[in-house]
Amino acid sequence: MLALLLLHSMDSLYFDACSLIYLTKIGMKELLPTLGYNLFLCPVVKEEVTTEPEKYPEASTLGENIEKSIIQEVSNENPSNPAPVSLGKGEREMIELCLSMGGIPVTDDHQALTYARGRGLLPNTTEIILLDFLEKQVKTINEFRQRFDRLTIIKNLKPSIVNLVLQKADTIAKKIKSFSEESEGN
Repeated sequence: MLALLLLHSMDSLYFDACSLIYLTKIGMKELLPTLGYNLFLCPVVKEEVTTEPEKYPEASTLGENIEKSIIQEVSNENPSNPAPVSLGKGEREMIELCLSMGGIPVTDDHQALTYARGRGLLPNTTEIILLDFLEKQVKTINEFRQRFDRLTIIKNLKPSIVNLVLQKADTIAKKIKSFSEESEGN
């Protein structure tokens, strides 16, 4: 049991279906382990993301990732409190897993984000994960912008969110450039 708890620590990401599909569509899901994260989903989310592979190419890709244990399925045997009925089953189960196992929920669902924050969790969205790739220099600013452009179309992001994320990306890129120039000067 201790080994299971150590595996499911704060360096673990727990996904809802939508966020996992978004990251797959923009070709970033495969790179998540380079950020040092363990990737998990619950049985409900697994069902949601692997249904109809003949119709949705992401379903086939995600099914293969689960088979290869790139993304691991985990169940919550001790759910704590019932989540609001307004949340989808996948979001509820994912948040309960984070509460019981420790970890970071990844969701782009507004109600799930609000509920997770209210329960004391610090959820990530796909935009935050993209910024992590930039900050940890897994992707350049140009690569970030290409992926983010695709994400803005897929998610139909509001202009205010797009501007906020791009400002944060520019700040990160400037910090990386400044640090790089300082390192070269020494």
